[in-house]
Amino acid sequence: MKKIKLIVAALLLLTSSVNAQITLENTYNVVSSSSSLTTVQLSNSGYKFVLTEPTTFQVKLYNTNHSIWKTINVPTISGFTWLGVYNISEGLFNTDNQVECVACYANHSTTPSQYYTKVIDENGTVIKDIPNRIYAGVRATSSNTFKLIVNDNNNMIRDVYSLPGTSSNLGLPNGGVEGQVGISYPNPTNQFITLPYDLNGTSSTAVLKIYNVNGQIIESFNIDNSFNSILLDVSNYASGTYRYNINVNGVESSSNSFIKQ
Repeated sequence: MKKIKLIVAALLLLTSSVNAQITLENTYNVVSSSSSLTTVQLSNSGYKFVLTEPTTFQVKLYNTNHSIWKTINVPTISGFTWLGVYNISEGLFNTDNQVECVACYANHSTTPSQYYTKVIDENGTVIKDIPNRIYAGVRATSSNTFKLIVNDNNNMIRDVYSLPGTSSNLGLPNGGVEGQVGISYPNPTNQFITLPYDLNGTSSTAVLKIYNVNGQIIESFNIDNSFNSILLDVSNYASGTYRYNINVNGVESSSNSFIKQ
């Protein structure tokens, strides 16, 4: 009987231990369904939660205990939609102690669509204006030397900008353990659209997923490091807005969107 009691006690302790592993830590109330929450590892300030609110043009940075740390008010451009921010970082786009990032915009009322890229700091001050260009990524060329790459509206020109910072942290979500999706083009479209992605060298394979406005997966594709984009035929899609992201080893990236005419 004593042996049975010991076994039961051990099972109860095991069950308690298993059940205690997953707990609700915090709930963020967002402005709209287009809001996104991820994490980033900053060079000096460590890990932060990043809440992007497209409808209010704000990026909110929270400490790991979920207390608010900084709020970035993203500049607006008349006639343009704000697509999101990239490379939230310290010591990459500037040499001061502030947080900086790349803000991307699009105007889909023209043919082809017009794009605009701004490098801004935590106060919303514009460090660099890059009109008629789409953000394509930040890449290292040597130790502590980094370049910003942008494409033109027709995707026929690649511009390379040198960056003054020497940070080894490129401001990638989750400290770079997940991949990223880039800005699709041409957007909107009625047939073919290119969806860029970057696995950040963390994995050789991933899954790119397409979602409708209800969050249902429409299609999914296995991708790898052999390429950095897929050409998607959306001619059979219903007209509307779709979003896409990639899953690397179970970690979901932030999403971007496109419009099927």
